[in-house]
Amino acid sequence: MFMCIDPEGREFPVAFGIVGNEDTRSWKWFFARLKEALGEGFFSEFGMMSDQQKGLLAAQEKVFPGMHTLRCALHIIGNLKKTFHNKDVVKAFNRIRLALSQEEYDSHFNSVDKAVQDYLDGLLPETWALAYITCRNYGHTTSNLVESYNASLKEVREKNIIGALNKLIENLTRWFYERCPGATEAADEEVLPGIQSDIEVLCSEAARYTVNPISGNEGMGSPSA
Repeated sequence: MFMCIDPEGREFPVAFGIVGNEDTRSWKWFFARLKEALGEGFFSEFGMMSDQQKGLLAAQEKVFPGMHTLRCALHIIGNLKKTFHNKDVVKAFNRIRLALSQEEYDSHFNSVDKAVQDYLDGLLPETWALAYITCRNYGHTTSNLVESYNASLKEVREKNIIGALNKLIENLTRWFYERCPGATEAADEEVLPGIQSDIEVLCSEAARYTVNPISGNEGMGSPSA
């Protein structure tokens, strides 16, 4: 299954594939069909986030060489728990991955043990840390939306191939129909409702800040008491 994120941060299913096994051969076939349908340029600026399923990375490199690969933070957290058995390591990882500058990243990174540093370096920060990700990911560091949608397909998997395809079409038709009224109402708006809501939250938070003069025309924002 290949999914994207729409402008309001919601999951947008693009393609499904029904195969016998999740291996390099089936992933190559799936990616090749995607490339034919969407064009190679579609994938040039975006990153593909996955849970590194068997054969996926090899197939991705073959069909989309050089494409940005992203790791789901939740899968990394799960592995950190199994490896270090320490909740503080998970908290530190969240601070590291959500840092918005390399300076902030380094500050949090240097606060953890050498063993944790080596482990995270081995995962390549450019695949999971916001400070180092260079492709367009719009702040998404987990595959939560995909996993949630994937869980809703349990009924589909229990059917034969024709029944599964019919159920998928039925689900998607209903799903897009339910979204249609909201999309139609927002068609003439300059800002989508979801984005507008995010802006209002940020403005509300910004109202709590005061400006303290430093020198000349410079200033620094700080939270008010």
